[in-house]
Amino acid sequence: MAGVLIVSDPAAHAALKSVFAAGAAALCCASAGEARRALLGGDYALLIVNTPLPDECCSAPTSMSEYEIGGRKYIVVSHYAG
Repeated sequence: MAGVLIVSDPAAHAALKSVFAAGAAALCCASAGEARRALLGGDYALLIVNTPLPDECCSAPTSMSEYEIGGRKYIVVSHYAG
């Protein structure tokens, strides 16, 4: 079942769910690790990531990571906004 995966601080889950997943099945995760596990076990039509996440740490101003999960390729780009 394709749905929406929302990865964010729990304080923003309700607002993001109402905007991006109104009427659709949605799963909310609070960390990058939790989101990776959800991606392995689910089929999502939309992935929303609201950063920074509590388990995310990066000293570079901009980073790009590539992942292959369940045969799908994901490219994640983070921008420093400080």
